[in-house]
Amino acid sequence: MDQHTEKKWQEAWSKGKIFQPDLDRNKKKFLITVPWPYTNGSLHVGHGRTYTLGDVIARYKRITGFNVLFPMGFHQSGTPILALASRLRNGDAKAISQLTRDIATYEPEQNIQKILKTMVEPKNIADYFSDATVKDFTSMGYSIDWSRRFTSADDFYQDFVR
Repeated sequence: MDQHTEKKWQEAWSKGKIFQPDLDRNKKKFLITVPWPYTNGSLHVGHGRTYTLGDVIARYKRITGFNVLFPMGFHQSGTPILALASRLRNGDAKAISQLTRDIATYEPEQNIQKILKTMVEPKNIADYFSDATVKDFTSMGYSIDWSRRFTSADDFYQDFVR
């Protein structure tokens, strides 16, 4: 399928909110979750496998009459993001190279250094790659309910796990 057709249908799905569950009480409920991506870099083939399997199950359940909730969270807390930001602040060449490559996946060359400079703050790394992942998953056509997007750094989530 060409990109124009893909984009057309992705926009129609978004506008129609077709991946948000119905409030039809006659349908059985089905909740599917998958491991949340860790937001310290771009996606790799393992992510594709994990989220494609979840999407296939969600779609199957929808077409067999279930009211499906397929939310997505992003893991934004923990040592890897903190360590990466620290390595950037300290001018670590390997960290700079890794993030430059990952950012180049999404951005024109003239934007890379400006974005990279913001990533000395861990939250900026996490937010940037969360947003990039949403774009990637949307372009792959995953049937995720983005109205229920959350992160492990959100206040309500932090309150929940305490």
